[in-house]
Amino acid sequence: MKRESANLRTKTMLAASLKKLLHKKPLHKVSISELAAGCELDRKTFYYHFSDINDLFVWLMHQEVYNLFRQIDFFDDPEGYFTKTMNWLDINGRVFASAFESLGWEGMRRILHPHFVNVILAVIESAEERFKLNVSREFKNFLADFYTHATEGTMVINAIKGEYKDNWPQVLRYATKVYLAIPQILAAEVER
Repeated sequence: MKRESANLRTKTMLAASLKKLLHKKPLHKVSISELAAGCELDRKTFYYHFSDINDLFVWLMHQEVYNLFRQIDFFDDPEGYFTKTMNWLDINGRVFASAFESLGWEGMRRILHPHFVNVILAVIESAEERFKLNVSREFKNFLADFYTHATEGTMVINAIKGEYKDNWPQVLRYATKVYLAIPQILAAEVER
């Protein structure tokens, strides 16, 4: 347990160093030496935990997404859910832009997609449980994938590009409406 805690602390330090560097340069220009030096570690320590910088970035995104959504149920506060998401995207905009510059849309999608699918699947399963519906796993997976592509393309990528900066309230209102339709979509599938 003590070792796990120390490993998590080291990974968190490396992730914080990476975020700091991504405010200054694209992901592909970050070196492992400067990353490790940013938290007073050596390269060997870095390689003990991660295979490369992209591996660290994937871990960072997993942690960020998990921590962002783990304690909030969409149906308890839909607008708060999206407000929290938009604030997170806004705060981390430079980090995402630096990674996006290096990885492109497909690279970012490969990293973010599995995390967003899990988050959206949790929203779908929450609706299913809350409204006492019983929908096939296949349909829930399809719906999660569908909503994930829409969310990634419309909200996340456009937010990274800064396209919604002046229009967050409208985007929040629209996104909330689209997600609030999930129970009706599930109910329509049950009635089928």
